Amino acid sequence: MAQQPLRILCFGDSLTAGYTASGLSYHPYHKALGTKLREAFPGLQVEISQDGLDGGMTQHYSWRLRNAYRERGPPQEVPFDWVIILGGTNDLSNHSPPETIFEHLERTWSFAKLRKSKVLALTVPGVALPSKATSSENSRDRPLSTLADRRNSLNSLILGYKAADYHAFDLASVFSYDTMTAAERTRYYDDIVHFTFDGYNRMGELVAESLINILKNEDNTAAGPQPTTLSAVRPRKRKIFQGDDKDFDEEKSGPDNLQHGYIVVRRKDLD
Repeated sequence: MAQQPLRILCFGDSLTAGYTASGLSYHPYHKALGTKLREAFPGLQVEISQDGLDGGMTQHYSWRLRNAYRERGPPQEVPFDWVIILGGTNDLSNHSPPETIFEHLERTWSFAKLRKSKVLALTVPGVALPSKATSSENSRDRPLSTLADRRNSLNSLILGYKAADYHAFDLASVFSYDTMTAAERTRYYDDIVHFTFDGYNRMGELVAESLINILKNEDNTAAGPQPTTLSAVRPRKRKIFQGDDKDFDEEKSGPDNLQHGYIVVRRKDLD
């Protein structure tokens, strides 16, 4: 029987779509994500789709995600094993409160989980501005400080959320403009918000590392008739039962001799 592939949907705004070069080009992070997953699990087929919308607002996320599922089959089917969700950049720029953005995201996560998909939520990356500008007490810089504070609040809500089949990855911390060298800033950031080709590749690698760790941790406890983690590509170890390797007298004459009224069958004979 053909092995079930690992099906992933990368969902979000322009950072998911891979917007770069002022919109003249797109290089979504899911390309690098797929490459790293296939390297980590060589025997596993990986299918990745992306649904990134320039200017996407989280208030429309649950509606958009419903459409994405509807396009791929009836409600009883599970088109995606994982949905990786990133959102909030545009909402924050439009002065939406972190609590409101979080409510929209939670509604989106809940829909994905209701449809039997697991969720990996990403925190919102910072903007390409010096940290001193975002933390200045000067009234001219106060709006930038407020933006950073609201993003931090939103990211704390994302990281603090606990639910079954929900995981969060702190992309904002591991891919932070503030901690990058000057060379890295030039290499990874295309404008204040969006990344270069190398930036999206690095983003995909980081997300992949997080997802790979989750899959490996879940491997020993994966359940179901068609697992999609490591157990899907690694044969299970045969269990050893007590007496499995013991020789019984009844066996010495061979299976054709049934004069004793029974034969011996071991678990290893059935494997």
